[in-house]
Amino acid sequence: MPSLRDRREDIEPLALNFSNLLRVDLNVAPERISPEALETLQRFFWPGNVRQLRNAIEYALVMSKGEVIGFEHLPEEVRQQAPAQGGGSAAAPAAAPLKPADPGLRNSVREAEAELIRAALVRHHWQISKVARELKVSRSTLYMHMKAYGISRPD
Repeated sequence: MPSLRDRREDIEPLALNFSNLLRVDLNVAPERISPEALETLQRFFWPGNVRQLRNAIEYALVMSKGEVIGFEHLPEEVRQQAPAQGGGSAAAPAAAPLKPADPGLRNSVREAEAELIRAALVRHHWQISKVARELKVSRSTLYMHMKAYGISRPD
């Protein structure tokens, strides 16, 4: 099967499908992907193929606070490697080496994950079993993340 970077026409339907599926799983609001974000996704090189696209959509869903996933909600590596907007062809850029996990990105992901856990805890009135089920993790994993993020039940 050809790589995703060789099937650019599949990126939009895949991104929309992942968005619809993950939106329900994560219980988040965004229902659309902005044209700018879709164009950026189509211009990205996708060294990690479809799984990387899914992860990028999941990240964007968590980072978006509104109804639309915008360019600014995409992972930093996607925003940085995609060519500047408005520049002619949508051909794949040269493969830029990915830098080791950026501490800023890592912190953003950790903050988003902590916020996702906090929101689920509030939504389920701190019923750990329900939160773990919603987030599709074990209770012990949830407790581990809560400890790591300093999340404790308010008095």
